[in-house]
Amino acid sequence: MDLHLSFMELFIHGFSYDVFYREYAETDEIQNNFKGLMGFHNGDETQQCDFRFGLRKNGTSLVWSAANHIGELTDIGEVNNQHFYGISNLYDGNAHCIVFTLDTTQIYKVENGYTYCREGIYIDGKLIEERGYNSSRWDDFGKSYLPNLDFIYVGCCSYVGKGYWHFMKMNSYSLRLYGRGLNDDEILKNYKTSVIYHKLLEKLYE
Repeated sequence: MDLHLSFMELFIHGFSYDVFYREYAETDEIQNNFKGLMGFHNGDETQQCDFRFGLRKNGTSLVWSAANHIGELTDIGEVNNQHFYGISNLYDGNAHCIVFTLDTTQIYKVENGYTYCREGIYIDGKLIEERGYNSSRWDDFGKSYLPNLDFIYVGCCSYVGKGYWHFMKMNSYSLRLYGRGLNDDEILKNYKTSVIYHKLLEKLYE
């Protein structure tokens, strides 16, 4: 598979990250109270992931960030270039499905001269929150950072700084990565399919 081509497709149409997993134990060492779910990286583990996604505050907050941007490109609902979504506690011993989707083809709003595309977080097939992501920021990320990314990391990422790696002790039952945004019906269908698959696995290993 040509990873560079795949990543550039994410830039053109947006992306969706869909993982159905169960966290089986608390991570022994959590840097800055962050546990990595996924990251895109250039392979130099002394550096920071340019695209990162994970959990903070003991599973009660989802956070993601694409490179570093400042100034007028700052989005509403964002703290220090990081997007936070308040969620219920995911560290409860049960399997959960997390979906993050960014649809660059769908205009969410136009405000103060900037166009925002739609981003949304789904837990177990249900929309938790949606908001706008500044399209100019995504364009800059795609042109300046995305062409240099060669690796997808699952269950870990480098978040708070260079060389700080964050891990999650998890069993991943299904993982989907799309080069486009997903709608509500697609996300719910994927969730139901993942639940059925998980139940079959449980029966096989009883």
